[in-house]
Amino acid sequence: MNDLLNFIDKSKELISIILTIGIFILGYILERKARRIQRTMTWKEYRTPILEFANETIDVMSELEGLCEMDPEKLEQEFYNKRNELINKLSSLRDKGKLIIPNQAPNLHGNWKREAYKGERHVSLDCIISTYYLAIALDFKKGRYNKQSFNLIRISELDFTNKSIGWKRHPNIIQGIKILKALNDLPHQYSYEGFEKRGWSVKKGIVESKRQFTSIIQQMVNTQAWVDETKKYEPKSIKPENAR
Repeated sequence: MNDLLNFIDKSKELISIILTIGIFILGYILERKARRIQRTMTWKEYRTPILEFANETIDVMSELEGLCEMDPEKLEQEFYNKRNELINKLSSLRDKGKLIIPNQAPNLHGNWKREAYKGERHVSLDCIISTYYLAIALDFKKGRYNKQSFNLIRISELDFTNKSIGWKRHPNIIQGIKILKALNDLPHQYSYEGFEKRGWSVKKGIVESKRQFTSIIQQMVNTQAWVDETKKYEPKSIKPENAR
């Protein structure tokens, strides 16, 4: 017993150093764990509302895509009412989106606008705006026009200042103009000739808007991308001299 006490007495300094190192390492481990928990909580707070918003938007886009397959001549008022309902939903989602995914660089663009509209709109909301104009382009009298493809190059080259042509008498051309406007709002632009030069229709435009929107949201909520990004802003801990 005396030998043990003598050993402890002589080793006080060594024991103190070991305890100090142990407490330092334990503190470092706990700090790392706390940061990981905080990052996870922040990630969930960020991710959940975006996914809820995205799911609601994709549902509306899908309903609109399905509407292109319906015959307004048979459904008549029902088709017209559904089209208007989806237009209203898209208008609402466009503005709801600004609360969840605010405009970027508000101090650099649109200083004269209201607070929510200053800056550059996020590209995901551009997809919603494109879909909104495509919903307006839906013909609620002749269903075949909603799947009819246009070569938008020809439409873009038309002289709309020539009032003698009477553009209002050409509803399919007017629809092509609306499709052209919608596609110009998409973040990723494609040829006016369409995929494989097959042209663009209202339905093709809706499908492309939904694809781009889904891809953008997927990138935003990508777990690994979030971890990599947040690690850049973590405070660097002081590691033990021999730690690797």
